[in-house]
Amino acid sequence: MNYSARRYDKNGEPRISWVGHKTQPDIGRTPHSLVPLVCPTKVMLRNWISRKAIMKRECCCYIPSEMALLCACGYSKHEHSARSKLHSLPAGQWNPKEHTVEMKTDAFGEIDFCGSSPDTHTHAKFIRVSYDTCPDLLYELLNQQWNLSIPNLLISVTEGVTDFQMKPTLKKVFKRGLIKVARNTGVWIMTDGAHSGVTKVVGEVVRECEIAGRSQQSKVVTIGVATWGVIYNRDLLRISPKQDCARYHVDELHGHPSCLDFNHSYFILGDNGTSGQYGVEAELRVQLETFISKLHVGGDKNNVHIPVVRLVVADSPDTLVTMQSSMENGIPCVVIAGTGKIADVICEMYYLHKDEVKDDIMEEKLRNHFPEESEALLQIRNIMSMNHLLTIFHEDKENGHEIDIAIIKALLKARKSEDDNTEHELEIALAWNRPDIARDKIFTNSGNNQRLEKPMHTALVNNRYQFVQLFLDHGLNLKEYLKRRSLKNLYINIPNSCLLSKIIRQTVERGFVNSFGESMAQHTLVVKERIQRTQPRDKLDDLSLVIRQLLGRKVGLLYTQVQPSYQLQQVESDGSEEDDDSNMECERDLFIWSILLQHKEMSYIFWSKCKSSTAAALVATRMLRSMTLYTDNPKSILELAAEYEELAVGMFDHCFQENEEQAEELLMQQLDMWGGNTCLYLAFKADAKDFFSHFGVQNLLTQVWFGEMSDTVELWRVIACLMCPLLIFTTLISFRQHELNEEEMLNEQMPENIEDVPISGKSLSMKPVGGAGCIRRWMSFWNAPITTFFTNLASELIFLCIYAYVILANIHPWPTGPGSWEILLYFWFVAFITEELRQILMDAFNFGMLFALEHYISDFWNKLDLLTSVLIVAGMACRLVPLNWNSKCFTVGRVIFSLNFIFFCVRLLHIFTINKTLGPKILIVKKMVEDLIFFLFLLSLCMFAYGVATQSLLVHNEQRVDVQLRGIFYRPYLILFGDLPDSVNSTHVQIHVLIDSPVQNDRSNDTFAGQASPHCHPSFTFETVHDNNDKVWKYQRYELIQEYISRPALPPPFIIISHVLLLVQYFRNRMPQQHLLGMYTKEELFAWEEIMKKDFLFARQHNQSQMPEEIIRSAAEKVGTLERRKATEEARILSLHQQMENIEEQVARLAQAFEDKGLTPGNTSRP
Repeated sequence: MNYSARRYDKNGEPRISWVGHKTQPDIGRTPHSLVPLVCPTKVMLRNWISRKAIMKRECCCYIPSEMALLCACGYSKHEHSARSKLHSLPAGQWNPKEHTVEMKTDAFGEIDFCGSSPDTHTHAKFIRVSYDTCPDLLYELLNQQWNLSIPNLLISVTEGVTDFQMKPTLKKVFKRGLIKVARNTGVWIMTDGAHSGVTKVVGEVVRECEIAGRSQQSKVVTIGVATWGVIYNRDLLRISPKQDCARYHVDELHGHPSCLDFNHSYFILGDNGTSGQYGVEAELRVQLETFISKLHVGGDKNNVHIPVVRLVVADSPDTLVTMQSSMENGIPCVVIAGTGKIADVICEMYYLHKDEVKDDIMEEKLRNHFPEESEALLQIRNIMSMNHLLTIFHEDKENGHEIDIAIIKALLKARKSEDDNTEHELEIALAWNRPDIARDKIFTNSGNNQRLEKPMHTALVNNRYQFVQLFLDHGLNLKEYLKRRSLKNLYINIPNSCLLSKIIRQTVERGFVNSFGESMAQHTLVVKERIQRTQPRDKLDDLSLVIRQLLGRKVGLLYTQVQPSYQLQQVESDGSEEDDDSNMECERDLFIWSILLQHKEMSYIFWSKCKSSTAAALVATRMLRSMTLYTDNPKSILELAAEYEELAVGMFDHCFQENEEQAEELLMQQLDMWGGNTCLYLAFKADAKDFFSHFGVQNLLTQVWFGEMSDTVELWRVIACLMCPLLIFTTLISFRQHELNEEEMLNEQMPENIEDVPISGKSLSMKPVGGAGCIRRWMSFWNAPITTFFTNLASELIFLCIYAYVILANIHPWPTGPGSWEILLYFWFVAFITEELRQILMDAFNFGMLFALEHYISDFWNKLDLLTSVLIVAGMACRLVPLNWNSKCFTVGRVIFSLNFIFFCVRLLHIFTINKTLGPKILIVKKMVEDLIFFLFLLSLCMFAYGVATQSLLVHNEQRVDVQLRGIFYRPYLILFGDLPDSVNSTHVQIHVLIDSPVQNDRSNDTFAGQASPHCHPSFTFETVHDNNDKVWKYQRYELIQEYISRPALPPPFIIISHVLLLVQYFRNRMPQQHLLGMYTKEELFAWEEIMKKDFLFARQHNQSQMPEEIIRSAAEKVGTLERRKATEEARILSLHQQMENIEEQVARLAQAFEDKGLTPGNTSRP
């Protein structure tokens, strides 16, 4: 903390102003942190007080009391104003309404507590008001001027005016119960604000909660409603407009009972113009509590009123009055037994009424405590007539329960008295986050049919996952609950500080203009159509963009009802589109919602409800890892993503152990709920290397790689058949048996994805056959991805040989022109470019051109292919220009061809990534080059700065650009290696060696190399990739296999034939349809996966229960259950003893009555 200035007030005492604190809404007050003494909102508060006419009370009539020195109001004559009149009325006739006047309040602002203890140096806000101030003005003061949020619960603590000393055991239970209550966000505790008795204990509880380091949003709000006329040192609270705050000295030595408690946050001081009169604030406090109880939790959007409960501790003259007034206004009361005579009497009457004791006996016991027809007797009668609002907390009879349970019981009891609807009761349990209360006290009847939609919404918004599971167990139908409007409300209620809100803002601002993967003009038409149908901007439209941004464009727009222009259908403008729930998947949508908000336990609940659990876990992994791009602290998100990847691996492993074929088909199944994608594609986009490392996934990829051939075929057999195709018709190659007949084989289209390759069937060594069988073997061999790979590899090697020969010895200028080998090379170039165009157009046909371009450019090797294509076009354009047009173009074209050869050689590395040894090494080189670029940038920047400085000093006013560039870059480059050129202006540069000795020069270069090696060889990248060598290779296999499945079987340059056939099919509207060839339907697979999921979750839960931590926790729960049962039995026995005592007492009374009337066992005659 910083001292900005040390000033002195009018009393000469030092006053310190603090800086470095940000002004923010007060939700509570930390005792050990200082706030600014200069309140920036004091002027606003003063204006509000003047505008709302907040007043105080002062006596205007001096009526001498019996002491003659004081007025009946309690003030002396000189403390009255000069306008006060002298009256000779009896002191008992003094009335605050008639003999006081309202004046503008002069005590408000902040209190700076001072004392000998460091804990007393706190701050609080206060105001002095008239005792009849409207409660709505007081609530406006709390909510708008003091910036308190709407409470979820109000606890009012009522105690005696004396310094009541609570028993140590009861005090411990009381504090522990209040601490549990204070854990709930939005709890207000209202007391009398005195630094004594139970109120002091409440302040200690608040301080302990705040010292524990809780967040600002969870601080406890303590409001003291006290009487102005009894406050110790109240004159210190009168501050002038020039004062920043009131310095209040806490009486810690003498412990004055009316001293304000420094652990309270806010004070409302009721004033009726009297001094020394207690209980003035009672009616004001009851009115404020009643007003708050009629408000709604969370504002007017919620139909549940704010629960208010009163804790009655100790005795005071106004205890019964306050209780009766509160209960008449519907506020339940919890009386703590053993804290005073009145509390004990109420407890006794309550238990007698509970045991159904006759009224005359209860009346007799009441008369033993109070005089006949006294005011207290009438008040207790009225209280007992409202026993549904009365709850007793007895330390010895609560079966191990504490005050927080008693408070909840009181609220539930009061709600049941109003109506039989459990919705309000659930809202109370939700506000307290007590699912055990809901399970034991509310869901007592398994056959009840409550409407759980609103409590379910509250549980979801507040992340009460235990309640969500409880509602689902009690028959909540998600399809009936989750409609489009309900899902929209869930996303509307997300906080602005949430990461999802940030992602939505960035995604909408950056990507909504092209949200449908189409041109700006097309999207404008869609937006205009929505405006013409008078449809507002839908929140779920933005969520569709976010989900597609996180999962990829292939997932599509899950919630957007207006389709892209190439899929747009005419929709009637009847308003039905807003409530269209046809594309809603309840379990999926709630699972996505919980993942986006990073609600871990909640997401596990809805994951267990999803149809395709493996795919859902992979989707969660993908979304979470994509979300890390929007935050600076991704640790927790990455941990959750790793857990879901582990969940997907465990789920698939369980399925694979049960049935390999069904598990593999499950990976290949196209999932409509995830945009028609498969588990393999989702795992690849999620970077799930552990999932791809599973034996079952690799076994599936191997089957797909070999196509219809058996996956046990050796590579030399495939190569032999490529060299001699007639060997295909021999037993050298074995194929897998499947159910396709020969006619279907002839009409079968080339598969476009891994998912379209048939995988079912057993290995079968097929004997050479004739006719259609030969055609079947021939087509199966040449359509296999492994065959396509080897043919393309051979074509690529032949192409590079021809390319090298042409640029070395067979490229001639005009008039000779291109030769036959060069023309063949150009034909190869055209085939290469058309293949790249085919890849783009195939994606554009399914997902739109924008997505196709983005998907194509996102891959590194496609970027390299695009660069080579551009160089091919540029080189051919320059090469084919005649010499009589431009003689330099031929040289430029030859240079471009030569440079392009380098890129084609680098491009060859992509083919070898399928190899288990070379694949990870190629990735290591790629990653190291990416790391090296940043160091080269820094090195180039330093070289450029040094080169410009030295060139400007050595060469003056040089106009030749090439000479300047040579001096700027070439000289620093040579100096970098220890050599200094004499001149860089000529082609032949004379080098002057700085170090004459060759040995020293070598040592210098070795030193430099040693210094540069950490940057040129980033060992971290090498070690990271090398440690995951096997996982990286298995992960890369999918991408390469996917590429060769979609590639035509004919290699370049014959691939042009396949391109022409595809073009003809496109114009004839006969594009190949993707279909899955499998043994099981989707319904069968999903049903089987659901069974496997239940077994997996049971096994997983069993394994977790065997962990030492779970065993200890389970044992502790069992011990706690036994203790509660023991306490229950003891309480039942105690209750039986009390009933026996009551029976014995009644028998004794009957015997006494018989004896009084002369009826004895020996005398049966009537008197």
